[in-house]
Amino acid sequence: MENQKDGLVKKQQDEKAVVEYEVAGQLVKLSYQIVRDFLTKGTGNVSDQDLTQFISICKYNQLNPFLNEAYLIKFGTSPAQMIVSKEAFFKRADANENYDGIRAGIIVIRDGKDIELEGCFYLPTDTLVGGWAMVYRGDRKFPVVSRVCLSEYDKKQSTWNEKPSTMICKIAKVQALREAFPAQLGALYTK
Repeated sequence: MENQKDGLVKKQQDEKAVVEYEVAGQLVKLSYQIVRDFLTKGTGNVSDQDLTQFISICKYNQLNPFLNEAYLIKFGTSPAQMIVSKEAFFKRADANENYDGIRAGIIVIRDGKDIELEGCFYLPTDTLVGGWAMVYRGDRKFPVVSRVCLSEYDKKQSTWNEKPSTMICKIAKVQALREAFPAQLGALYTK
């Protein structure tokens, strides 16, 4: 009987601890239990501190984790990680009146020379070494340019093994967007 009572008290506390905020006209409700049950990926158990930080960052940055704009990931005993999707970065940039677009691609070694290719396609004889992106703002004379090395980001995990050019190009885009819009995106990070 006491275990049932403890469980009821815990459930009532969880229901009271619901955080509500609005994102693009939609009400988002988050609690420890909702995040644990529906929004955490991985095999580890997240702490209350991890949950508090995730909920706070989502609310402060108006991220909707139900639309996959943010993830909380925890594997084993490794620290939990909050990941912001690239779509969230693009939505923020697109909402800024000064955003004038982005160009991006990959950097390969072809015939002994570094070549910047637009997009993610490269030849089987090319060696992929990095990614690049240029973000244009109407209120700036020059674009924000980002060039990133594949070796710094490739963790040899499944997505990186399957789509290395797509992944390194995405990293370059997100880095350039974060630098181009520091007030809107500077504190957000993507994996």
